[in-house]
Amino acid sequence: MPVSEESFLARRSVKIGGILALTAGLFCGFGALLNSALLTQFGTVVLISIVIWQACDPFAETAQWIGRRLNLPGSVRGATLDAVASSIPELFSGIFFVLHYDDFGATVATCAGSAVYNMILIPAICAIGISIIRKDRPYIEVESEVLYRDGVWFLVSELLLLYCLFSGNLSWMTAIIFLLLYAGYVLHLYRDAATHRSTTRMNQGDPERNSDDTPVAGEVVSFFGGAFSMVLTMPRAIIVLIMTTLAAAAASFFLVHACESMSGELGVPTFFVAVIIASAASSVPDTMLSLGAALRGDDSGAVSNAFGSNTFDVNICLALPVLLFAILHDGQNISWSESESSGVFWLGVLLWVLSVITIGLLRHRFRIGRGKALVLCMLYLVFIGYAVAGSLVAK
Repeated sequence: MPVSEESFLARRSVKIGGILALTAGLFCGFGALLNSALLTQFGTVVLISIVIWQACDPFAETAQWIGRRLNLPGSVRGATLDAVASSIPELFSGIFFVLHYDDFGATVATCAGSAVYNMILIPAICAIGISIIRKDRPYIEVESEVLYRDGVWFLVSELLLLYCLFSGNLSWMTAIIFLLLYAGYVLHLYRDAATHRSTTRMNQGDPERNSDDTPVAGEVVSFFGGAFSMVLTMPRAIIVLIMTTLAAAAASFFLVHACESMSGELGVPTFFVAVIIASAASSVPDTMLSLGAALRGDDSGAVSNAFGSNTFDVNICLALPVLLFAILHDGQNISWSESESSGVFWLGVLLWVLSVITIGLLRHRFRIGRGKALVLCMLYLVFIGYAVAGSLVAK
């Protein structure tokens, strides 16, 4: 692991956190000065994104430590442990939108908006960052396995989502199908991980495993940008996962409340606020996780995290809120209002189209340089334009 890249990431994470905190303070300060609830709420969302990031960072470090102990390849670890670690905010935001505000349209918007962000912006940010730092290889290499495995599973999940959005409602049976689809994806990953472990044993011998209670030298988890750290053992790892999950859940609740308040101030459906604001705030952990993987030289992990996180968003972060709603409402289906129906469906169509275009760009020479990164940023602007235009029409 190159020391310069690791130290770069540590320094930049502290600076990014400071910049975000300063931005949040400015918005809240001007909001109070101008008596603008909208500015204050936006500043609150920025603060919440920092809390979500700082909660998910130790979760991700702990999950990566577990992945290394299990000898998982980088692409599999990125598509499972890293993806789950960075998708906790989307999961809890979706649950709170449905259970607390009875707003499933906002749940779809958050997951779909996060999927577009992960699919388009994260590879672009990683490619731009690498082009600045890694002069000898200023691009992100994409393994064909990541596109043909993770990319295909994600597109299939999107097609099922499009069918559900076109039908206008979601039942608990549909949620079960989403969960089964994700189970198939995990089984595929498990097979790849088993093959990787078998190849490693044949090439290097069966490495001796460490005891669960014996700390591995240098294996620590950091909190609050490295303010303090702790040596990991398996019991400690479980405690860290539980505590950080609870912290992310609490932050997600306040994120949902802020989005509902902002939609009231703007006079637009929460759907259009969630598709930009909630999705971006909940995607900060994905961004930092993928950027960290790229700076460590794990290009496959950086890209597969984005795909795996999207597959988790579509299959789990949408299915679980539906199941919880059905349990609490005697099996009742979830449907959305007429004002949201068209927006929800065309959001799904745009998500699928942008995903296909992005996968096509990644497949070209299986690398992402600064030029392709700029094209991806333009695609994200198209998505933002859709959301803004939709909110203006709805208003």
